[in-house]
Amino acid sequence: APLGGLDYAVVAIIERTAAEGSTVFSFGGSFGAKICESPNAAPEVEAALAELRSRGIFTGDGNFRFKNKFRTTNLPLYLCQPADSARTDVSRLILMIADPTVDAPRPDGVPVPPAPTPAASVPVPVVAAPAPVVPERPAPADEAAARRERLLAAHGWNPLHVPADEVEYDLITDSWAEQSPALTAARTGQLRSRAALLAPGQTLGGIDLLPFSCVLPTPSGRDAEAALCRSWPTRGPVVLHNSVFPTWYFSLLDNGFEPVAVRTAPSGAFRGDLDLAHLAARFAEHAGRIAFCCVEVSTNAQGGAAISLANLTAVRELADRHGVRLVLDATRALDNAVVIAEAEPEHLGRDPFDVVQEILALADAATVSLS
Repeated sequence: APLGGLDYAVVAIIERTAAEGSTVFSFGGSFGAKICESPNAAPEVEAALAELRSRGIFTGDGNFRFKNKFRTTNLPLYLCQPADSARTDVSRLILMIADPTVDAPRPDGVPVPPAPTPAASVPVPVVAAPAPVVPERPAPADEAAARRERLLAAHGWNPLHVPADEVEYDLITDSWAEQSPALTAARTGQLRSRAALLAPGQTLGGIDLLPFSCVLPTPSGRDAEAALCRSWPTRGPVVLHNSVFPTWYFSLLDNGFEPVAVRTAPSGAFRGDLDLAHLAARFAEHAGRIAFCCVEVSTNAQGGAAISLANLTAVRELADRHGVRLVLDATRALDNAVVIAEAEPEHLGRDPFDVVQEILALADAATVSLS
């Protein structure tokens, strides 16, 4: 399936069930993901789980991050047992979660009695309802298949290089500039016309919100990312990042860069804050090989988690200390600014647009998609 296909399907299912009157949609459990502290956790169990997580076992993080993209309300699930009983081995608990049929002796050593055999019942014939008749979808004409093949061949067999207007169903973009409603089509046309009037090498000016001397319009956010990567003067090849949007990876890899992720250190409302100690370690580990540090605000991979202005300022200071340029993916800078104005003590009540300017002023370069 194309990138974004699963996300599209999930949203479609939620919309359908909501239209049918459902008020709750459950993604089920993300076993192993830790979202809060237990007030009376068993120390030995905590230690065992921490050891497993340190080895990348039973973390549930990837599953949890995917679900968070849909702005979920997360509720903890606890495994409980009497405080005065012997502890059940953690590995056995995990096996029971993975396969409930695994035999699990009780902590007191008494074997679990077998389940009673159900009484025999008289079979009742079941008459199946006739299956609905679904008309067969006609196979694509040979010419249509040949056209697709020619289109792919013309773009190096990479579907991501095919222009958006040549794609009937584009499931990899969330850019409004590539959608078809009249309002967005008109606005996109205005932007493209304005860009077409520019002489070679000329850039847009007079945009107060963007504190940069060079502002270059592009058809979409991913085109901006590709242009930045193509024109970046330093071939590091390392690019430190905080789990940026997938389109960044394509542009980085296409241009010979090596993406290296930096952990986050969630704190309160700012679950997107970077782990500054880990970032410093990355700078030291790849000293002299770093092209730039790329930070996405309101990180998509973490469900839109915001970054505090204090943390972003500290990231900038660390980058300066190591002589590394800071690039921002500021597509959701306004979303991030709203959280800062509502939750960061030093900036409560500020105009979000003023906060956006301060965010952008920390960057050497930024990409901004008008989605």
